[in-house]
Amino acid sequence: PARPDPTAAAQLLAAAGWKRNLTTGRWDLPSGRPAQLVIGAAAERTEDVQVAQIVAKQLDAAGITATVVAPPAVDLFGGQATVPATPPSTTAAPTPTAPEPTPTSTPSSPAASATGTPTTSPSPSGGGARVDLMVLPRTVGGDLGTELSSDYGCPQPTSLIPDPPRGPTGFCFPALQPLFDELTGSDPRPNLTATVEQLLWQQVPALPLFQPVTLVVSTPASDAATGIGPGPLATGPVTGAQGWRVSSR
Repeated sequence: PARPDPTAAAQLLAAAGWKRNLTTGRWDLPSGRPAQLVIGAAAERTEDVQVAQIVAKQLDAAGITATVVAPPAVDLFGGQATVPATPPSTTAAPTPTAPEPTPTSTPSSPAASATGTPTTSPSPSGGGARVDLMVLPRTVGGDLGTELSSDYGCPQPTSLIPDPPRGPTGFCFPALQPLFDELTGSDPRPNLTATVEQLLWQQVPALPLFQPVTLVVSTPASDAATGIGPGPLATGPVTGAQGWRVSSR
């Protein structure tokens, strides 16, 4: 959605079993515990940390307590369920009468950073925190099928890696994997990309937040010399990597 819709958000939360606490005005989980979320962002990516803090403030205004943790990227993106909660940043004190905007941003296409799908319940303990949402980078401007498969595909086990880690978003929808495989093939069906993106938007594994602006100048002479023209790059050093085979030499 281009704009927050507090009424629709409240209806969705209520349908999921969440309830407004009449005393505090905050949201409680179906179990009766206060709703608390932990948002992670890599300490080295200052823009991501700033975005995480903004999302936490929006959640707090909506009646959901949110805490930001900024561990090193190797801990956050390494697939660990628990990451060091340093340096932590907690939202302001609860404000029961505050408005309740949902933590959404105007989508930009393509998005270079997105919040990951919630995967665990928050349980900060022992100096660590279970991360529910992540602000993480995404590659853009390359082969769309490869990007979608890397971000949202289900890694297949092999003899060398019998238990492969999930992708950066933690999302795995097996029914989509054959479509990702077809997109990375040589002859995908027309409009398959639109179908895949529609299915992903229904699942909402990630929400586009922002994209840093960059500029590349292209001239007829450089286009002729490199074979690369204006628009997204359709080739690169690992073009066709999905079809590479082990050489006998």
